[in-house]
Amino acid sequence: MTDARFTIEQHPFTVGDFERAPERFEVRSVPRSYGVRWDDRAPRDVVRELVLASPGNVLVVDRNVQRLHLADLDVPADRVFDIDATEEKKSLTHGALPLIAFFARREINKSSRAIVVGGGITQDVAGFAACMFKRGTPFTLVPTTLLSMCDSCIGAKTGVNHDGAKNQLALFSAPREVVIDPRFLTTLAPREVQSGLGEILKLHVTGGPVALDRYEALVPDGTAGAIDTARLKPLILGSLAVKRAVVEVDEFELDLRRSMNLGHTVGHAIESLSGYAIPHGHAVTLGMLVVNALSAHRGMLPADEHARLTRLGRDIVAAGSLATLRGIDLGRLTGLLGKDKKAEASRVAFVLVESIGALRFVALENDAALAAEIGEIVADVARG
Repeated sequence: MTDARFTIEQHPFTVGDFERAPERFEVRSVPRSYGVRWDDRAPRDVVRELVLASPGNVLVVDRNVQRLHLADLDVPADRVFDIDATEEKKSLTHGALPLIAFFARREINKSSRAIVVGGGITQDVAGFAACMFKRGTPFTLVPTTLLSMCDSCIGAKTGVNHDGAKNQLALFSAPREVVIDPRFLTTLAPREVQSGLGEILKLHVTGGPVALDRYEALVPDGTAGAIDTARLKPLILGSLAVKRAVVEVDEFELDLRRSMNLGHTVGHAIESLSGYAIPHGHAVTLGMLVVNALSAHRGMLPADEHARLTRLGRDIVAAGSLATLRGIDLGRLTGLLGKDKKAEASRVAFVLVESIGALRFVALENDAALAAEIGEIVADVARG
């Protein structure tokens, strides 16, 4: 048995037998726990079974996923709401309110369930709308991207963008069930696989040396063997095991769960400044490269570990994202950091890396000096 051990603000966590993370488990949640299960049948069979389990159930689906995997689903059209999974739709006006109107037309009630099939944007819009409608409409998540399978499908956080910033309108909205079908991954572009690997790397850095060693063994040279579900499966389940350990201690992000934002504070700013041309997982990886350097500058992260994390991060950032990064005007960085959910007064709370598997919260003054420091780091990262 190989346990993964890590600390957040010196609070110890252990994920027992990390290399054999279970395919079926429950996440403790308020007001009720919810199950997560692995189901590698054909996507059509999995989704059709969930939708037709009750006459009141509806399907909320990413339009592209519907075209690629569910074209012959044989579900009544009036029970289907499809969505373009774009950042424009990840908003109150263009995403959540039209879905709420659909729920109202269908007269959804507590005995109904929304079956949500898609990646992070679809999950965010649907989870937000479901929580708002009638104080909570039950929903099941069927994640379809690597990023949503390894991270965002558990933890009950959902949010939409507002005023040019990420997730400014946000809620805790837990599903009733999560069903992970790896066959959805077969149509992902390499860029999207890299995006998911960004969140996987974040969770394996959090999980400590045992977790990160396993990540390196499964992701040689920044790839997971293209779409090799046999290799992706332990990465997904290992990531969820680390995240589950944290969210069960602090579901509502009152304290230790803030560590799950490793790389996100700067990453969200980069994502916004790029006009969302840099995918979320790539932006998170870039954000981790920045905070690793911030950690090293403050004498926290040892030089050898900083070098290792820099290599692993650079391996999974696509050349296109680096090219976009080189063209970003960082003049708005200070303002965007000030809009971060963790910002207080003139300071921004960063998740810094003391060592692999040891995270700390450090509040830094959001001033010109910090912007200049981050700008120099970003320029170095962008050079590749």
